[in-house]
Amino acid sequence: MMPQFKHLRPSFKKTKNRGFSLIELLVVLGVIITIMSLAVPSLIGLGSTWKAKESVGVIAGILNQARLKASSQNAHTFVAFREAGQTVKMIYFRSEDGDDPFLSSSTPGNLAALDLDQAGDKLMLLDRPAQFDNTALRDIDFTYPSSVLRQNGASTILSTSREVVYRGEKYDRIIQFSPSGELRIDGVEQILVEFGIQQLRNGNAGQFYSVIQIPGTTGQAFVYSN
Repeated sequence: MMPQFKHLRPSFKKTKNRGFSLIELLVVLGVIITIMSLAVPSLIGLGSTWKAKESVGVIAGILNQARLKASSQNAHTFVAFREAGQTVKMIYFRSEDGDDPFLSSSTPGNLAALDLDQAGDKLMLLDRPAQFDNTALRDIDFTYPSSVLRQNGASTILSTSREVVYRGEKYDRIIQFSPSGELRIDGVEQILVEFGIQQLRNGNAGQFYSVIQIPGTTGQAFVYSN
């Protein structure tokens, strides 16, 4: 007699899947919101600091280009700044005849204001205007890196008396390079010019600042940052 085999069917036990409770979900959501509230301001700060450092690099680069073009093209070159609220604007131009355009032809030696819009072919804009938002120009006397010491006899662009008008806007902080490479403020040769760049956040001083130093006769602009 053959043994009989029963067909065995696998049996599956039903298990009860327990989901998250409302309280657990609220706790997790609270933790996520807390982490984001701490991380987002830091990320925003890093972004604005990176942008401020980039702005300082652009300014120093244009200053170095201006000096190089002055000597290589036998012309007076100028880098001019203006502040408007929380924005710094900068233009970069040169004289086409090799003379200092700020010296009045009718009264030699007198300082004069320039209007680039009416200068014709006597002045040439070397690059399009640059604009730096949330930025301010500072005297070297503001808080600056401890590695930077104010040099004796150093001048600052915050006290210049010349001005230039471009597209109806007045630029009254002007750095000049002569054909021989001399650094000048208001037509007077300087041994050193230094000024600060301050990052602004919501109208207040941010944590990033730099000092730009430009030697009087030769060399490139130096940048010191915190």
